[in-house]
Amino acid sequence: MSLADFSRTPWVDIAKRIENGTLAVLALGACEQHGAHVPLTTDTDMAHGVSKRLADELDALLLPPIGYGDAWTASAYPGTISISPRTLQAMVEDIGHELLRMGVQGLVIV
Repeated sequence: MSLADFSRTPWVDIAKRIENGTLAVLALGACEQHGAHVPLTTDTDMAHGVSKRLADELDALLLPPIGYGDAWTASAYPGTISISPRTLQAMVEDIGHELLRMGVQGLVIV
């Protein structure tokens, strides 16, 4: 099968994938400074790129990335948006519970 990107795939196609048994891949990133020459979403972009390749190899569902993380060490720089570890954990747990409810076989976190 071809890559099933949640953000670009109709729900009926996702349902077929789940019915056939599938994993989901979730990238965790951040929105933080990396120097004057690198985009703020570098961590998210890199994790999502790895996730795309992994989802393709595993014939898994590619979830939209979580683009925020615990970035307090860079909070002095404009553009950095940090969330608490508790918030990130709650998001990942809620996503995992929803996938389980849908019948997804497992979640791979990058």
